[in-house]
Amino acid sequence: MISFARVCCFLLIAGETGWTQSASVSLAWDPSPDSIVSGYTIYYGAATRQYTNSIDVGLVTNAIVGNLNRGVTFFFAVTAHTTNLLESDFSNEVSTKIGATRARNLKIK
Repeated sequence: MISFARVCCFLLIAGETGWTQSASVSLAWDPSPDSIVSGYTIYYGAATRQYTNSIDVGLVTNAIVGNLNRGVTFFFAVTAHTTNLLESDFSNEVSTKIGATRARNLKIK
């Protein structure tokens, strides 16, 4: 099993210039120390631990998730995976309500 050793995920609401119906968040996390990791997947949804969306972001440790509806609280977690489709457990979860006017940082430990 792949594991994260001290996985951290930061959530930052991206800067916006005008009012739109959707927004973006920027996520960043510490890399897995496991040498067989070939990429990461971000999972997110509108209920805690019930992720309805996923994005395979490759072997980067940050990504922007866009087209998020304002007024909705979204929950995010990250997994690491290998080329053989082995996947780690979910990281700790971070959440934010879309529509905040200031950037926020949330940290997963």
